[in-house]
Amino acid sequence: MDQYLQQLLSQQPRVIIPNLGAFISSPEGGMMFNQYLNFDDNALTAYVAQNENISEDEARQRIADYSNQLKQRLDSGEKINIQGVGTLSKDGEIYNFESDANAAETQSAQPTTTIDLSEATKADRK
Repeated sequence: MDQYLQQLLSQQPRVIIPNLGAFISSPEGGMMFNQYLNFDDNALTAYVAQNENISEDEARQRIADYSNQLKQRLDSGEKINIQGVGTLSKDGEIYNFESDANAAETQSAQPTTTIDLSEATKADRK
């Protein structure tokens, strides 16, 4: 799955892993991970289905399995290196992302970005 994330990020500015979050690169050269943008926009599903020559339902299940596995590993405190993208870790309820040096070169990513939208989300609900 890592290779598909890396390939898609070279083709489009955002890749969402459903139920986990999104990797987002900007035209200015930054890259971040947003755990709150985690709906299934079908882009990764369609890409995996096409490249694996499988149905979208089967691709969706593979992605769900991948997402669940990543979440379990993050919840147990593990740092996860997603080849060619970067490293995800979790501190409490906050995901931290450190861009891979190669991803920084190919996608002009910033070395480290941490995002916590919980305060903004709470403010929006008021």
